[in-house]
Order: sequence, then structure tokens, then C-alpha cells
Amino acid sequence: MNVPNDTQNGFSLVEVIVAMLVLTFGLVAMAASTGYIATQQRSTTWDTQRNLARQQVIEQLRSTVFTNVTTNTTGRSFGPYTVRWDVTNLTSTERRVQLVTTGPAYRQVGGSPITTVVDTAVIRIASPQ
Repeated sequence: MNVPNDTQNGFSLVEVIVAMLVLTFGLVAMAASTGYIATQQRSTTWDTQRNLARQQVIEQLRSTVFTNVTTNTTGRSFGPYTVRWDVTNLTSTERRVQLVTTGPAYRQVGGSPITTVVDTAVIRIASPQ
């Protein structure tokens, strides 16, 4: 005669179904985040290129003789980006330069993935004298 054994090993059907649901939920969440990560990567690429264009102008301004640092309203083009700047004299030995960088960026706005972004940065340039 067989006596029922209460110490059986293994999983019940309910435990297997719950484990499958948890795993499925995790996989779906991971798959959904893939699109977000790809969008962020594209956005970061555009941001980096825009910042490099601005940094190139800053380096050119720093290497320019202090008295020749003047406003440039037409700007300089670096690939798809345009950087223009406005110079304000703070003192006889210090100038404030406001840089405006315009160019493409990846933003999901109204169904259009690529839009134009305008970034502004301010630096100060001092005379070495």
C-alpha cells in the first residue's frame, strides 16, 4: 500500500505560471527600453557634435588677440552647426562673450525626430596684460 508523501520535491503548476509571468514582464520591459536607449544615443551624438562646434569657436576666440575679439552676428559654420557670438566689454581688460549654437538635434517632437536646437553659453575672456 502506498502512503502519500507530503515532502514531495519540485514546483507546482501555479508556481511555474507565476514565474513565467514575472519573466515575461521583465523581458517586455527590457524590450520597451531598447527604443528609449536608441533615442538617447542619437540625441547624445547630436549634442556632442554641437558642443564640439561651440568648443572650437571658444578655442579660436581664446587664441585671438584680445583687442580683436569682436561680435560675429553671421557666425561660423561647422558642418550642420552655426556658432555666432556677441561680445560685451565688462572692463578694459575683460570681455563677456555669449555664444549661440544653432543646428540639428534628435528630439521626438510632433513626430519629427530631427529638429533645430539653439544652445547658449557664456564665457569671459581676459586680457593677458
